[in-house]
Amino acid sequence: MQIQKAERRLIFKTIKKINDFTANDMRHGDMTKEQILAQGKMNKIDIWGRELKINFFNFDNTVDEHFGNMASMAKWTAWKGEYPPLIQIMIERFKNNEGGVLRHDLLNKAFLELSTTIECVRRIKEFLSNLLYNNGFRSLSIDDLQQLALKIRDPKDGVKLPKFDDYDWFNGLGITIHDTYATKIYLDYIDIKDNSFEASLSFRIQDHFGLDIADLNGKWFEYSQWFCSWFILQRYKVYDYKPFINEANFSCVITG
Repeated sequence: MQIQKAERRLIFKTIKKINDFTANDMRHGDMTKEQILAQGKMNKIDIWGRELKINFFNFDNTVDEHFGNMASMAKWTAWKGEYPPLIQIMIERFKNNEGGVLRHDLLNKAFLELSTTIECVRRIKEFLSNLLYNNGFRSLSIDDLQQLALKIRDPKDGVKLPKFDDYDWFNGLGITIHDTYATKIYLDYIDIKDNSFEASLSFRIQDHFGLDIADLNGKWFEYSQWFCSWFILQRYKVYDYKPFINEANFSCVITG
């Protein structure tokens, strides 16, 4: 079966699903004070055979003080470039206890301009070019798309998915889109003519604005008042602030 220009096809999806509200980092209001205070692996000190624990989960703080800690996080990690407003938008949504899915043009733009996105698109273009070259630029079949999906997913030579993983922690992206949870990539159309092609790729990418148990066990987050406040606001039964999903949608045209 040959793919026609107007047919939109899903060419890649992660194992983790879109709109997964059952993930641990999407839970809220599910822990007692005692359960929260028991978290942490790096904050234990052994003194003469006796274990002591340094705990940054401050239940004496008010809700406003906890949100103040989160605002401080935003101030110190998002102060340059055009993307710092994203973390403010997200904290405000969290404070309003809205849950659901957040979509924003600035988030779409941030993903589109990521170096990892640019490299991901370049590799997919390379795979498409090779497939078409090998069949004489005659067509693109369902079998070709299956090969493309395998190439994208290949653990050794596949594609690195878009995410923020450089060392710039002051533009807000390190907090807002450091990693991603689920991704879908679509081939919107492909037009093949005279040993060349034009195609459009669309991305749907989701990340979770929420903390799971692992985030506060064995990671530096457990030393941070910012994240401890975030964890309390989200997971403590008394507060029960809802996490939410950040979603980016964007497209790009490739030629070869």
